[in-house]
Amino acid sequence: MAKTVQDIVKDIHKMVDELAGLVEGQGTRRAPAASSRRKADARSTKGATGGVRLLVADGYFNEPRELSEVVGELKKEGRHYAKSTVSMALLSLTRERLLTRLENKATKNWQYVIRR
Repeated sequence: MAKTVQDIVKDIHKMVDELAGLVEGQGTRRAPAASSRRKADARSTKGATGGVRLLVADGYFNEPRELSEVVGELKKEGRHYAKSTVSMALLSLTRERLLTRLENKATKNWQYVIRR
């Protein structure tokens, strides 16, 4: 059954009103198919940064850790990355303010710890 011009115009007005409401924050939104937390977790576990995020979630960074310790822990979990890759992941998470870094005066190396 074909729609009439008036039906199409009504549908367009309805869609425009719905979009305007969403822009203003007043409209109804569809519920996501899966929880957004699960989607974020699935997306954020990719690569070296994702591996480090998993260590953060497990509480590994409750104590200050050096780069070599982090690389070793990732290897224990089956995630083999070069030191430079893990270093960039740690720097990225530091810039996101998830981690903070402290300089170890004795070894002159950075230590990473969860930001509180």
